[in-house]
Amino acid sequence: MAPTLYHQCQGMIHLLNRYNWTEFTIVTTKISSNKDFVGCMEEMVKLRGVTHGYITKYRFTLSSVIEIDAVSEAKIDKALAVVKQNTVRVFLLHAQSDEAKNILDRAERMGLTSEIYMWILTSSSIGVIPIRASSSYPIGSLGFSNNRSAAVIEQAVRSAIKVWALGLEEISKNQDILARTNLVPNMTCNASFLNGFWKDGKVLYTYMKKSKFDDPPVSFSDNGIINHATLDIYNVQPLYDKSRMFRKWEPVGKLLPVKNSTGHFEMAIQMNEITWPGRSTFPPKGKPDRRLFRIATLSEPPYVIYINPDETTGKCGHHAIPCQVNATRFENLNASFNGDVCCTGLCIDLLTMLSQTMDFDFVMYEINDTKWGIKDETTGEWNGLIRELVDHKSDFVMTSLKINHQRSSAIDFSVPFMETGITIIVSIRKGAISPTAFLEPYDYPSWCLILVFSVHATGASIFIFEWLSPSGLDHGKTPLREHKFSLFRSFWLIWAMLFGASVSVDNPRGVSSRFLANVWALFALVFLASYTANLAAFMITIDDYYKLSGIQDWRLMNPTAVTPHFRFATVPGGSTEDNLKKNYPRMHKYMMKYNKSTVQEGISALKRQEIHAFIYDSTVLEYWAGRDPECDLKTVGKWYAMTGYGIGFPRGSKYIDEFNKVLLEFQNNGK
Repeated sequence: MAPTLYHQCQGMIHLLNRYNWTEFTIVTTKISSNKDFVGCMEEMVKLRGVTHGYITKYRFTLSSVIEIDAVSEAKIDKALAVVKQNTVRVFLLHAQSDEAKNILDRAERMGLTSEIYMWILTSSSIGVIPIRASSSYPIGSLGFSNNRSAAVIEQAVRSAIKVWALGLEEISKNQDILARTNLVPNMTCNASFLNGFWKDGKVLYTYMKKSKFDDPPVSFSDNGIINHATLDIYNVQPLYDKSRMFRKWEPVGKLLPVKNSTGHFEMAIQMNEITWPGRSTFPPKGKPDRRLFRIATLSEPPYVIYINPDETTGKCGHHAIPCQVNATRFENLNASFNGDVCCTGLCIDLLTMLSQTMDFDFVMYEINDTKWGIKDETTGEWNGLIRELVDHKSDFVMTSLKINHQRSSAIDFSVPFMETGITIIVSIRKGAISPTAFLEPYDYPSWCLILVFSVHATGASIFIFEWLSPSGLDHGKTPLREHKFSLFRSFWLIWAMLFGASVSVDNPRGVSSRFLANVWALFALVFLASYTANLAAFMITIDDYYKLSGIQDWRLMNPTAVTPHFRFATVPGGSTEDNLKKNYPRMHKYMMKYNKSTVQEGISALKRQEIHAFIYDSTVLEYWAGRDPECDLKTVGKWYAMTGYGIGFPRGSKYIDEFNKVLLEFQNNGK
């Protein structure tokens, strides 16, 4: 009948909800019930989730679980150092009271008990409520404890007896069960565990769990835990005694069952005035103040795209943010001379989501050298975006920055938010109808067989049969006036039947020659039908393009083997060129004279046939191929050097874990 750890979890989630503390960290020790407490709070978080379709949004976030081995101050300090690195400011402490005091003492030394932090303690962390609270407990802390007053205990005994009586009453209503059940246990208080189990007591236990009444509200879950219980909420407040200040646990609220609008009981909290940490007049926010980040970027459609502000308002529109760029590079942008334009694209959408979720502001700017970042082999210096992070001029980089091993040795990357690789794009050459297209339904040997051999052989055979036939020419005895037929007239007949020409012909009279002529007519019918059906497929225009198999295609590996030489390019100073330089040095050396400064220049050169292929990031080239108005671009070959895009941070940045956690949440939620 007493409150359990589950009810304390209910009270804590109500406190978090009341004061809008949506993120929290559990700090616990090797206390026997630590797993139960963690599992209980995880269940509370899930119960507060809202599911829309296949996506569940959680109001609360369990940031981390810190299990401290409280045997030494060094181990406590090491664990609390991890806590301090996080941005979460609300801690739920579950430990033995002596362990809790040691942890809170070390937390105070590390500045984790100031007005920006909130500690909420379980009853085991407090122990028995004394007249004066230990100085280890920070002023403003909250804690839960059972009410152990005589009146509460007396009420619990009454409720327990009532539950027992209701269980017996329900058994008595079922005569079959009553006859099979021995309600008088054959055991004593001195019985051992092995022979002291009351089997029929399970029946009584089952019926007792079904007991339910409202005054006070009592009902049980399937595992026999009471659904509604009352807990006191205490607050550490200053206690002044003459000139000295002590601390006390002051009751400031309760967790108790109340009736809702439907007449059912549910758990709720009632709170009075609280002394907050640092004696503030307001509760802690539970999260850091809004931060300001400097973010470096480079344009790379569709991830980061520079556009003009709205002509009327002069502001950026929907899904666009202000960013500072080198205005001299963008003559086509009607932006102000200070380089303020608007940035939009996939990375900007992601940045906006991160800003809203993590509660930060930012200033986005384009770096001066507009390079992605490669390492100079001679000096060992980086350029571009990587140099910006190495010099700590930027808090992080947000654009289509590819993750690779060399860059990872100089900076830190977040988890990848998009997969990519290296691929090839080519231009489609519009086709024309070939002058010999009418011959393409059959190959040349077939045409020779039909037009040269079959026609003349059949014509000659018809004439021979007609010459030998008594009803025909009869070896030349029949006068030409009576039967005009000759070898050339036979050929004329064959050609006329083959093409279905409506011309005057002379027909043979002999049976054999007529039969052969009919066979030829049948062949001509099938031939014309087949030829006409296939001709339509060969009279259409066929677009042509270079069908490269991938980065190891023979035309890329040996471009001078074809005439004219195969020309291809990439953008220098980026990850793609660096990869080709290391893995295909001959290819890289050949293509240097064709390289273009931007992807857009490369695409334009490709469409003008200045180059035959352009090599770059797969997702970027897929975007350019998809938005080409003439549909003249096509990506070919297998993707090479698979990797991903990530957010770049300076080495050892304290923000990377925070960003990784949010990015993984976005991925799990399908964002």
